[in-house]
Amino acid sequence: MIKKLRMFKHIFPGLSILHRDVKTNDYKLQIAYMLHTNGADKVRSKLNSLKYTNQETNDIWLLIHMSRPAQVIKDLPSFKKLQSNSKLTTSQIKQWANINSNKYIMKLWNWKLSITSKDAIDKGLKGKQIGDYIKNKEEELFLSS
Repeated sequence: MIKKLRMFKHIFPGLSILHRDVKTNDYKLQIAYMLHTNGADKVRSKLNSLKYTNQETNDIWLLIHMSRPAQVIKDLPSFKKLQSNSKLTTSQIKQWANINSNKYIMKLWNWKLSITSKDAIDKGLKGKQIGDYIKNKEEELFLSS
């Protein structure tokens, strides 16, 4: 275990590593779990500098980001856009939810946006107010569901 930990400290310099084994063969889930205490943005930056592909980096970032649902819920439209660019499968997300023991991860993944800009415009809103209205209304709907 000590050798394995030292190896990962060399592979991911400057990041703290969780060394508990996760029961999955999925390398994205493994990496996301080992590095999730560092925060999504720090991990994304480090993985980009280590020559991981943009897709791998974005998928791992998304997993880590989802493990903090309170942040995601505050901007569901942006999350859903990131999700649509992801190559993660529902099976991977189910595993990630189990690893994190977090029921909100699957709820986030399956959430369907229902508020449109037309809804905001019909209320007389313009510009930035439209986006703010959509974010707030989606958050409200998610929390009440």
